[in-house]
Amino acid sequence: MTSAKKRNALLALKKQINSLLTFAKGEDFGPHNLMVRIPQLMNTIERSNHILKMPGKEKKEMLLHALQTWTLSQKNKELEHFVKNIVPPLIDTLVLVDTKQLSIKVKKCVGKCW
Repeated sequence: MTSAKKRNALLALKKQINSLLTFAKGEDFGPHNLMVRIPQLMNTIERSNHILKMPGKEKKEMLLHALQTWTLSQKNKELEHFVKNIVPPLIDTLVLVDTKQLSIKVKKCVGKCW
């Protein structure tokens, strides 16, 4: 893989991330709306990974850096707190669910026991 191809893939990825972090005029960009976009952002990074070949930690750092940069530009303390304290464990949990290391299904007997 040439470095030029990786550089182009990285630029395209950053453009896609910025696009996902662009909210429509008048659209609320609070934590609840941002939270919906986190899986989309993760998916965008994962799709480009066939070229970039980043380990999981690097992908997470890329996502967190993009979110932190974006929240600083919003000058919103609530968003800054959310991205700094809530998003990192949220990413870890979504990865666990995606890799089937964590299941959210409730066992059928639980419903019958209540």
